[in-house]
Amino acid sequence: MKIFNNYIKLLNIILVLFFVFCFFYFDNQVKIINQRKEGQIVSQSNIDKTLNNLNMNPTINKAALDAYAQSDNTNEEILFRVETELGIDMISTTKQWNEEKLLELYDELLKNKHGDEINSLYQIWVYGNSSPTALGTHIRESKNFEFYFDFPALNPNAKILYPQDIGIITLYDGDTNTSVKSMANTLSHEYGHHYTFTYMFNNKEGYQKYAQLRGLSSQAILDNELNDETYYIKNHHWYLIEIAADDYVQLMGSANAKNVVNYIDIEKALVQKIDRNFNESYNAIPQENMMIPLAYEIDGLQEYYYEFINSNQYSYFPADYVAINLEIEKQVRSYQSSTGELRFDNFKITWNNAYPNLDVTYTLIGYDENNYYIYPIKTVKSNQDCYAYVGTYSFQGTEYIHWLQDEFDEGKKTFVVTALFPNGTIRKSNPLVVQFKEGNNE
Repeated sequence: MKIFNNYIKLLNIILVLFFVFCFFYFDNQVKIINQRKEGQIVSQSNIDKTLNNLNMNPTINKAALDAYAQSDNTNEEILFRVETELGIDMISTTKQWNEEKLLELYDELLKNKHGDEINSLYQIWVYGNSSPTALGTHIRESKNFEFYFDFPALNPNAKILYPQDIGIITLYDGDTNTSVKSMANTLSHEYGHHYTFTYMFNNKEGYQKYAQLRGLSSQAILDNELNDETYYIKNHHWYLIEIAADDYVQLMGSANAKNVVNYIDIEKALVQKIDRNFNESYNAIPQENMMIPLAYEIDGLQEYYYEFINSNQYSYFPADYVAINLEIEKQVRSYQSSTGELRFDNFKITWNNAYPNLDVTYTLIGYDENNYYIYPIKTVKSNQDCYAYVGTYSFQGTEYIHWLQDEFDEGKKTFVVTALFPNGTIRKSNPLVVQFKEGNNE
């Protein structure tokens, strides 16, 4: 009897192998039922892709995982959950993101350029709380899926297991960011990780090719320094995987991911008594690392990104290159007050209007390379005067002396102007590096 049972087991194995052979090579219509989505027909093309990529090992960014774990949001209760047409689970732990809004977020996801890689996106989570280290995260891991066969010659419990690399996107601060537009840029960036991990960073050669094309081969791109959490957070803008995700947003991101903010400098804020807005935007911070060229400024990069999905939906600059150059002038203003003389220093930064006949949006930003942080300063249109003030702006009122200081005129600073064209392409000026003296105001 034992020998007979072994023969039966062997026969079952042979039948399973025979069935798989028939399914893939003779295109029979045997129904495959995914245990995760009971009753859904799993497409043959998706299984083919999975079987062809069994040797692809997912890249594990341990530092990012550690930073993700710090948020401790994973204990939040699931309040809303929707499964989309593509099988992506949209999950919310906040009342601000119900089923209807999760589906709107899913529609926004689809507006980012994508190909078959979207089939391996498993879940998108929206947490109500914020994270101390990130606006969002992307985790790529391998998951085993079970498939059962509806085939008369097989045991009803016959199944196969196969691993698939899947992506999970997490978006934080859902209690504050309550609109799709407010989540769009982070969603696009995190999907950029999914896209680039799928096509570009599944092997060492992929890293090398992208780094060479991006012109970063000889720089400290840190693609192998993934285990030190503190180092990762401090040098986040130099990680190759982060630069690639920012490139995705620029080259393939949705319109909502490229939000525009109108920034004002200290002059306008003081004179018109308007609070300054320092929120991130596409026109001020198209990429976290503003010390390297923007994605559209790299020849061949756009074509490289689109070749993975066999698309040529490129966007090119609508005008030939014209250099944007910045100049700075120190201005001193003195006033007599009841306590004596008051003196305030401001610095006027000007730049040439390189594209006066186009509807271009210029934005002046500044940053400190050592303690890296980007400060949006002022936005102007191509029909306006191209200047901005930093330092301390002041004027004499009818009764009082008014002044406003931004404290940006200390130490070594770098200033750059971005030029955003109507079709979403963007380039930047030559940098202006200024070494300010300490204590400019007396």
